[in-house]
Amino acid sequence: MENILLFLIPMVLIKTLFMSSLLPKKRDLFIFGSICLLWIFTTHFFAIEQNKLVLERIIGSQNAITNLSIIVMLDLLLTLGFSQSLIKKMAGENRSWGAKIAAYVPCILFFPVLTYLQITLFFQLPGYNFVLLTTLFGISSFICIMGGSFLLRKIIPEAEVRIELVLLFSLLLFLLSICFMVFHPSILIYSYSQPVDWKDFILTLAVTITLGGIGLLWQLFYRKKKKRT
Repeated sequence: MENILLFLIPMVLIKTLFMSSLLPKKRDLFIFGSICLLWIFTTHFFAIEQNKLVLERIIGSQNAITNLSIIVMLDLLLTLGFSQSLIKKMAGENRSWGAKIAAYVPCILFFPVLTYLQITLFFQLPGYNFVLLTTLFGISSFICIMGGSFLLRKIIPEAEVRIELVLLFSLLLFLLSICFMVFHPSILIYSYSQPVDWKDFILTLAVTITLGGIGLLWQLFYRKKKKRT
């Protein structure tokens, strides 16, 4: 599961920066950064209570992969609403109140990622003050969100291109989560070579051919009878 997260986390972070760069006002971006900062401080006590071995066992289970796929699917649907709302706004079309709200919905995968990174930070630096680590991590996240979003606006000023990239990252996240779920070791079926039971095979084949022939003859007989009438 940790290898899976190495693929997913960078994509979630990049997608979040692209989505935050599409927020209409600087005030909205500041509010989003503040919400992320508040989230990090809120989950501080939850993060310090986690046990590394237990956490690894939980996130490595099949249920964790399944739940992750469901969350990614939900995030994809919300991202579609987010993108559609922005496209309608740029086209000058009227939007419902639900569509207007959808334009401010962030990437919901970003918050679990923040918590996971916070827990990982505690595991990597066990001898440091956890409150200090949380404070530094929260401030760094806030600066990265603000700075990264403004930087993306400068590098890619076209909002349409950024919307397309958001949709692309969302689709890749969805496809990767499905692939990881399908090819999870607990789902793989291992087969062993066994001798072929030719007697049962021939009997099954003969019954299948016989029933197929009866059905074909019945259809031919029924059609001829129908033509005569």
